[in-house]
Amino acid sequence: MSYQLDRMVKVSELVQGSVKEQMTQFYRECVDCEKCTARKEAKAPTVGIGNTDAEILIVGRNPGKQEDSKGIPFVGPGGELLTNWLGWVGLEFSQLYITNMVKCYTTSDRPPTDPEIITCAQTWLSREMQILPNVKLVLAMGDQVCVCLTGHKQAEVRSTVQRRYLGGKELSIIACIHPGAPLHSAKSMPNFKNDAYFTRSVILNHPQLSKSIKLSSNVAFFT
Repeated sequence: MSYQLDRMVKVSELVQGSVKEQMTQFYRECVDCEKCTARKEAKAPTVGIGNTDAEILIVGRNPGKQEDSKGIPFVGPGGELLTNWLGWVGLEFSQLYITNMVKCYTTSDRPPTDPEIITCAQTWLSREMQILPNVKLVLAMGDQVCVCLTGHKQAEVRSTVQRRYLGGKELSIIACIHPGAPLHSAKSMPNFKNDAYFTRSVILNHPQLSKSIKLSSNVAFFT
């Protein structure tokens, strides 16, 4: 348990914003979770990082092996592709909060089961979203995340903005290809890039985000 708490303390150093203390307490409570089978497969829960005052929230599926080892979401090759993707959108990490739908690694990167998703989303993701005061746009990375947050498969709602009441607030949701997908199938890269183009367009035309989020203007979408 001391290892898990120590890891949480180190991860909390990657969190900024007005509700950092609340989020750090949230992290400490995550350590004690034993509500589903995934917890037994992970070293410790992998919690969110970034700017707690951000208006844009990225939600991935669940940690991979590297994430489980480091306690940070989206590291390794998938993280590198996410960095590229954010560059195409024109976003910087300082403008985001990044987390996972399911907080624990699953052996051999198996997809989380429906009971694991429901338990973790209702217990932790929902509360995490409640703590974040300013979120207006959620980028749902991957099919299981899209189903969890919108009730629809990714292919059914791609290139649309879905609106849902989540975490005590009305949010816009965009379904995006997970950054790990192009690593397994090059065929997914065009949709991965198109998602970035669409996300940029949504932010630029959003009645609130267009005024508060500054996107990089020298973006090469398809390089």
